Amino acid sequence: MRTESEFGRHTLGAASVAYDVPRSDASDIMVLNPWISPVQVLEWANRVGFFESMVHGPESSCDICEKTGLTERGFEALAGVTLALELIRRSGEGRYELTTLSREYLLPDSPFFVGFSLFRDVNRPIPDRLIRRGQSNCLNWLARASRRLTQRLALRRSMEFGSPERLREQNSRNLAATALAASHPEFDHPTRIVDVGGGSGTFAIPLATRRRDVHITLIELPDSIANTRSYLDTAGVGDRVDVIGMDVLDAAATIPECDCVFFGNFVHGFSEQECVDLFGKCRNALKASGSIWIHEHLWDENKEGPLLTALWHVVMMANSASGRQRSWRELVELMELAGFEVELPEYTACGFSLVRGRVPEP
Repeated sequence: MRTESEFGRHTLGAASVAYDVPRSDASDIMVLNPWISPVQVLEWANRVGFFESMVHGPESSCDICEKTGLTERGFEALAGVTLALELIRRSGEGRYELTTLSREYLLPDSPFFVGFSLFRDVNRPIPDRLIRRGQSNCLNWLARASRRLTQRLALRRSMEFGSPERLREQNSRNLAATALAASHPEFDHPTRIVDVGGGSGTFAIPLATRRRDVHITLIELPDSIANTRSYLDTAGVGDRVDVIGMDVLDAAATIPECDCVFFGNFVHGFSEQECVDLFGKCRNALKASGSIWIHEHLWDENKEGPLLTALWHVVMMANSASGRQRSWRELVELMELAGFEVELPEYTACGFSLVRGRVPEP
């Protein structure tokens, strides 16, 4: 893990936009993001009776789903956050039980129940993927009635992949950590780097600003290209970063030949098989001794934290069919299936870690 003293402050190059490597870690700020509010997750848990389902002792995940109406993904979402907050614990037999904290403060029958204060005006609908059909209509009706349909549709359109609003939001939460990743000394050596799902250029721009001798190719969805180019041009590196519009999951899509492939906050959106296929495309594109780099929010090995990873796991459980946050060991399994030798993770900032996979020596 890098420390503040190791990073310090330095300006990456002399282009029109100078990037400072941040001195501090914003993880404690990022957990306050209202999009993934831990209080909202606890309100959902309260609404479906998640804590009450364990009031008589340890229960299996299947029993909890049966009692609450949660889907498997819904259980994963609530369990991840409540484990990270130490509100439940998991036994060696894979059963779940309340801690003293949740038993005293989050059971509605407790005289110390804090829900009437904590959950006041916290009433977003439970996402459909988290709760079984039929159950959601009743539980969500009052919450849905308080939200205007036109506002929701407008927000959805504004946050489509590649839209200016979504790129701005992604840039805001990813830039600090990805600029630190781009300052890693191992990126001093490759001459051809491909940035997959590069978005607003949070990796490509700091690297191109620091290294004028590197050839960078940024791959994004075709609808994103114009808005991505505006970030590159504003930073003064538009003439030194090639941009390709491509869906890398398409069977016919290929990664350009390179020394290094970087995935910044990207692979959590895909299933295990999709990741293996994508890593396989990278393996075919990489030269001898080339590397693949994954920059993600990682679970600890017990999947009981950190909280920021657990909260983004909720987003994946709710908004994708097969995406999820993964632990380092889970990434190792997928990268090894594609033929890489994987190194230990290295923490950057804001909850992110870098994981490197090397092409094995002949």
